[in-house]
Amino acid sequence: MQGADFSNVGGVTGVLQARSREASEPIPAEKNDEPQRLKLSRLSVSDHDVPEIRGHRTNSQNTPPDMERERQTQREKFQSGDEKAQLPAELHTAEQALPQLSKDHVVKQRETSKLASRLHETQKQLESVFATLAQERRRREQQANRSQAQTAQLRARLAERDRDLSQALASANRAAQELAVAHRKLQLADRTLRVTTQLDEIAECTSRGISDRTVPRTRAGSALRGIRRLAKAGTSFLAFERLRRAIQTSGLFDEAWYRYQRPDISAGEDLLDHFILYGIREGTSPNPLLDVDWVTKSSGETPEAALRNYLLGRRDDEVGPTPLFDVRYYRAVAGLSAGRNALSHYLRHGRRAGLSPHPLFDRGFYCSQFPKCRLGTVDPFLHYALCPFELDPHPLFSTQYYLEQHPELRPLGVSPLFHYLEYGFQEKTSPHPSFSGPAYLARYSDVAAASLNPLLHYVSFGKAEGRQIDPVA
Repeated sequence: MQGADFSNVGGVTGVLQARSREASEPIPAEKNDEPQRLKLSRLSVSDHDVPEIRGHRTNSQNTPPDMERERQTQREKFQSGDEKAQLPAELHTAEQALPQLSKDHVVKQRETSKLASRLHETQKQLESVFATLAQERRRREQQANRSQAQTAQLRARLAERDRDLSQALASANRAAQELAVAHRKLQLADRTLRVTTQLDEIAECTSRGISDRTVPRTRAGSALRGIRRLAKAGTSFLAFERLRRAIQTSGLFDEAWYRYQRPDISAGEDLLDHFILYGIREGTSPNPLLDVDWVTKSSGETPEAALRNYLLGRRDDEVGPTPLFDVRYYRAVAGLSAGRNALSHYLRHGRRAGLSPHPLFDRGFYCSQFPKCRLGTVDPFLHYALCPFELDPHPLFSTQYYLEQHPELRPLGVSPLFHYLEYGFQEKTSPHPSFSGPAYLARYSDVAAASLNPLLHYVSFGKAEGRQIDPVA
């Protein structure tokens, strides 16, 4: 049995060596295919196949000489005992390594079993994890469905709240509009009350009409007392009478207004005599439309001389009775000739004819702002001259808008229109949101070069000339 094993091992060893030599030696390309196959077959067979191979060799007639020699060399090596001598040692080494290999095989099998067991456990764990994940996924899907349902409910509630809020805002807007209207009505009512009160006060402290006043009967009996008073005052009787007749003729003396300013006068005393003797020297105004301070400032004289000269008609063409009474404008619209007192004509005829003493005082527009109370008992211009903070004198002059730019005027009692005519237009102040004074001057250089009031120029000339105006930016 050992011989059989030995021969087999030698055959295997020879096959391995032959294969290694074959791999190291190049195969000639000119050799035939049949000898090459025989060579390979010889290297792969054992010793008991040699006779068969030899028989096959005798049948091969076309084998080359080199192939025959190689076969002879190979056969001699197989017959020699060099390689067979090494086989027992290799077998002994293999037999000694076999138990260790068996143990390693067993260990590997155990490790494989353990790995298989662990793999099985891991598979179970993975299945458990997958089941848990599936449950968690179903739970998350359920939560997502519930969240979507809650979101839909919240959206529905939000839409309902939006509708309620829209309705509430609409109601609030209507309420705000109603409140604004009510506030505006309250302001109008408050202004109406103030204007009504002012009209009543003006009507009480002024005369309602102008009449040529004759010498009172009570004065004839007291002529002697009057002469004595003139002598004490150092006044000529003729000069006194001449001034008295001039004042009576002009109609500039308002007894009710004078008594309102001088409550110290006794009831039986003649008011005109008191004015000539004392009122002129004291600078007391004889008429609500005659501003003594303005006449004094305009003429450059003392209050007594300025008032006396104005009443005698010496300064009528040069000096206006109030800052808002434009004598040249009134003479033009009234067709008044030179030498006649403009204020006297306005008091006697002009106000009844609806004439305006200033281009920036629109009588019809002024009355339209106070429709519930007629200004028939009081002249509209007189009301504006005494109360310049309530109504607008012209469609392009807003009293409230101008006072917002100059709030200091109301405490000082300065008329907004007068301030604009004297200072405001030079300070580039616009009189109305729809009229920009600086823009008008920038558009028309001729008006700016002449240093004219832009609003006054537009009302007097520019509107008729087709000039444009710009709103305040």
